[in-house]
Amino acid sequence: MMNQFPLYTFAGLAGEVTRDLGRGSICPSIIGAQTCGLVSLLTQGIADVAWPNGQRVPVGANVFLVAPSSSGKTVIFRNLMEPVEECLTAISKKQTQRAPTFLLEDVTREAILQSLRDWPVSGLFTDEAGMLKDLLRDSPTLAKLLDGTPLRNSRVSTGRIALEGHRLCMMLMEQPALFKAD
Repeated sequence: MMNQFPLYTFAGLAGEVTRDLGRGSICPSIIGAQTCGLVSLLTQGIADVAWPNGQRVPVGANVFLVAPSSSGKTVIFRNLMEPVEECLTAISKKQTQRAPTFLLEDVTREAILQSLRDWPVSGLFTDEAGMLKDLLRDSPTLAKLLDGTPLRNSRVSTGRIALEGHRLCMMLMEQPALFKAD
């Protein structure tokens, strides 16, 4: 029998969803990693972790999942993200003003900074992580966005942006071919 860790480590609704998804033949590690990423996204801005020295950091985990084609990562991704996207669509239909960008689609450094300026919590969730190669060149900024460190003076085409109290959570998925030399 396949090892069921981490399917039974989640409690509550996340546990029920994870166990239901785990009834098929998809590797439990793929399901667990994606559930962890989604729960992290949904808890951003609600809770922090406090270290013994009093320093606070965002709760949650960022996920980078590498699995071969047909491993089930996209199926699980869609099953987990569909209710979130439906909820966001319903919210935006009710609002008269432009809804905040909670899930990012434009992955340029500038677009992420501007989105976090307008709405302090965002998620970069994709099953095509290869499109992020350019973003990795801005790794110092990316690291600050992920750990919640304030950005005092970031340059963008419209001027400068300062961010404090922002939350960026990422779940990136890719096939192993990403790591092969071009």
